[in-house]
Parts: sequence; structure tokens; C-alpha cells
Amino acid sequence: MRVVVVLIAWGCLVLGGDSSDVDSSHEFRMGCFNIENLGATKASRAAIMSVLARVVKRYDLLYIQELSDKPKEDGVCGLLTGNVICQLMKEANVTRDLEMSPRLSATSNGAEQYALLYDPFQFEVLSSWVVNDSKTGKPAYDKYMRPPMVTTIRSRLTDRVFAAGVCHTKPDNATEEVVNLAGELVTLEKDISSFAVICGDFNTKFSAADWEKYYSALPNNGSKYGMEIENGEVTGVLSGATLDRIITTPDLHAVASKGQAFWFNDTSKGGYSMNDILSEGCNTYLSSCTSAAATKAVSDHFPVEVTFRFTVLSVASHGPSVSFVLVGLFILQIILAHNK
Repeated sequence: MRVVVVLIAWGCLVLGGDSSDVDSSHEFRMGCFNIENLGATKASRAAIMSVLARVVKRYDLLYIQELSDKPKEDGVCGLLTGNVICQLMKEANVTRDLEMSPRLSATSNGAEQYALLYDPFQFEVLSSWVVNDSKTGKPAYDKYMRPPMVTTIRSRLTDRVFAAGVCHTKPDNATEEVVNLAGELVTLEKDISSFAVICGDFNTKFSAADWEKYYSALPNNGSKYGMEIENGEVTGVLSGATLDRIITTPDLHAVASKGQAFWFNDTSKGGYSMNDILSEGCNTYLSSCTSAAATKAVSDHFPVEVTFRFTVLSVASHGPSVSFVLVGLFILQIILAHNK
């Protein structure tokens, strides 16, 4: 019994007592993925959806482009290519909430929707809108084929508010649209939060001169802004080009890890085998019975990703700490076992 008393006293001295300042942080992984023509046809292929579901599960926040089928019914899922997006979340077997854009394009050709899948235990979406460059209240499509969707998000763990935009540029007008995106990032930084990011399929097969136009649209020629996906990172499955980007404001760049493309077909780097897709589709929908064809069946883009770490200084309460309570319960178990 004397041992138990000593343990209780030690716990009170070490884990109880006055409050102190403690650092709390929130580390999370954000992805941006051109999922390539996600609709009913792709959703009917179980092996492909299985790979996509595992990609979804990888991210705390995931911005998706190319939800391509026309909406067929009302409701959260009905507005997003039938039930495909909710089917995907169900297969991922993780809790995710959904934010989505209207169907975007001046014409039916190339029209799609954006979606944000996010963990509601970590994040709260405060607002969401599509960039509008007209006075009509609707996108005028003067600057973009598919205007960006912007969301403002609060980290529930730190109360930090940040802003994020997702865009899929027009392939034959990418330079002009990407330069416009620089202005959108600056606007988010000025009006919403110094922690802001723009990501998406930028279709960037750019020369140095093209990037100069982009950087010149940023304050101080973009010297402190983050190009989290560097030139040379392979994000195009077939092209091998750096098509997809994540670009951050200086404050967000300061808390970002090195970004990368996630090669979902590379099992040596956390990716997945394409064998199930080969078994399912070799004689039906694949162009050839090769791993490359199976990878392309998932998407013609790899997702791009970056990890952010928000830190905030908070004051612990004067009551017992969580650790103290846990150790107390452990000690109680010892007491009960001793008295049996």
C-alpha cells in the first residue's frame, strides 16, 4: 500500500499543479487531384474505385478536379455526378464532409465540377464561392474556362483560418489563366488570411519567360511565395510533365513541408499495386495489359500534396491535465488489483 501512496504523490507533483503555456499544433496533409473524368463509367469499375478510395483516405483535405458527368438529380451527391462522389467516400471508409462547386464552363464541352473532401473533426468550412469576374453575380468566364472555387477553412485544433482555391486551367490558354491565378492568391492573402494557397491542374508546360509573367504578378516578384511543386516533378502520368501545382503565400510557405507528386502506382513509395485493375480490365476497358495502362485508367494525373503544420500558443487550464487523469486511472487500477 505504501507503494501506491508514493505513486499517487508522484503523479500529483509531476502532472498536476499550476498551469503553464503549452504549444499545440495541427499537422495535416492537403492534396490536389485531377481525377480525370470521374463519372458513372469509372465508378462502375470496382478495382479503379478501390485505388481512388485509398487516395482519398491519404488526405485530410483533398481538392478534386474533373467531376465530369452532368448532374442527374438533386441533393449533395446528386449535384456531383450522380452518386459517384459519395460512393467514393463510402469506399474510403473515412469520415469526410463535402464542399462542391456548381458545374463550370461557358459551354458543355469541358464542363466539370470541383469538390473538396475534408475531415470535419479537424476542419470547419466557413465559406465557399466561385471566383466571379463580372457584375452579374455569376462567372463571366472572361478570365477562366473554369473559374476557381475558393474555400475559407478553420483549423479546429488551432483556430487558424486559411483560404484555399482550386482551379483547372484551359490547356491552350494556361499561361494567361495562371497569371490571373497569381492575382487571386494575392486577393486571398489581403482579404481573407495571410495563410492562403492555390492548387490544381495548371497545365503548365511553361518556359522561363512564362513563369516570369506569373512571378511579376506577385508582390516582390514572388520572392517569398512557395512553389511547393517544383519544376521537374512528374505529375502527368503519360506526359511526364509538371502539370499540377500548389502555390502558397509566404506565411503558409513557412509552415509547409516539401511538396511532391504522389505516384499512386509506385508500391516502393506508399503506392498501390495495379494488379487488380489488370485482372478486372485487361480484356474490357484497358488499352493494353500493362501497368501503364492500368495507371492511366485511374487518372492521367498524379495527385500533388504538401503537409502544413500550424502552431499556436495556448494556456493550459489550472485543473488536472489530461495526462494526470490518465495516470490517476492507471494508479486506481493498481489500487484495485492490490486490494483483491
